[in-house]
Amino acid sequence: MSDDTSSGRNPTPPTPDGSTAPDVARLQAEVEELRAEAARLRAQVAALTAPPPAGEVVAAPDTKRRGALPEIIGYIGAAFIVGAGLTLASQTWALWPKPVQLGVVTLGAIALYVTALIVTTTAGGLQSLRDHAARRRLVGVLLAVAIPLVVSALVVALEWAGVDIDTEGTYWPIGLASIALVAAAIAAWWAPGAVPTLSVAATGLIWLWLVTSRILGSWEQPLVIATVSAVCAVGWLIIAPRFLPPRVLTEALGVTAFIGLQLVNAFTTLDSSLPDDSGQQQLMWATWFSRIALLIFALVAVAIFARGGSWVWAAGGVIAAGAGALSIAGQTLGMVAGLFVAGVILLAVSGAILIARARRRDESVTSDPAR
Repeated sequence: MSDDTSSGRNPTPPTPDGSTAPDVARLQAEVEELRAEAARLRAQVAALTAPPPAGEVVAAPDTKRRGALPEIIGYIGAAFIVGAGLTLASQTWALWPKPVQLGVVTLGAIALYVTALIVTTTAGGLQSLRDHAARRRLVGVLLAVAIPLVVSALVVALEWAGVDIDTEGTYWPIGLASIALVAAAIAAWWAPGAVPTLSVAATGLIWLWLVTSRILGSWEQPLVIATVSAVCAVGWLIIAPRFLPPRVLTEALGVTAFIGLQLVNAFTTLDSSLPDDSGQQQLMWATWFSRIALLIFALVAVAIFARGGSWVWAAGGVIAAGAGALSIAGQTLGMVAGLFVAGVILLAVSGAILIARARRRDESVTSDPAR
């Protein structure tokens, strides 16, 4: 009985020498079943991956309900409500006693930080928060909005104590800017994202402006402005993309700052009729410094893009090359000749970018043999 039950429905017949032989018919039937199953699976895959018939319009999935649109609308609505409250408060703010002013801005800052802490805790901690995009953005906005409230609370407290922070020669503005920069850095560490990065950029720019003006003196010197602006923008491009996400945003801020601040001097028109002691000599040095800086930046930007940099470097290289060439050739050769020279340089930059893109495409193909 044990032999019959172990052999199933198709018992294996004995051979002449007494041993059992495999059931060939049963094995062939199982193979045919496997072939039929494989054919069925191939048909399902082909049906799923087949393109739609000609003329048929396939509707894109509606991701607006669960995407960023409701979040953006919520932020805009909250901004309107806060703006209305601030407008109402500003109409009678000067009439409020200092303790009331201090209590309002302090409680507002505390409420924002407590809300950010609650959202972080409910998300499961810092690591889980950074993996949850919507909550991370919310915390980033809360911490960014808290920065001006913290500074305002300190200003009101100092005014209540009788300290005049506007007195020339005091370090209170630098101290307040330093606190704002630290708060922005904490926000960028707590909830990395675009809004905290913009906060770091804004507060860092104010801090650098105050510190540099205190060290170097008057900002009415064009060469000082051009040099300090170039150094700060390059420092941002070297440091910020390594620590502040998204990288493209930090690169775009740095490139825009470098080019924008140098354009102010690059297209300055010198008046030769004025005497040298009127600052024309220094203005000339500042103008040529900015023009050469734009051309050098264009070469560096194209080289970085060729080595795998983002599109920001390509766009920045094109703009810097065109502006630098036009500012030099436009003054020395005239506007028509300047436009011609700038066009030739832009064509050369465009060719370099196309060659760089082709090389990157070839490298990606050779590095992936499956393609």
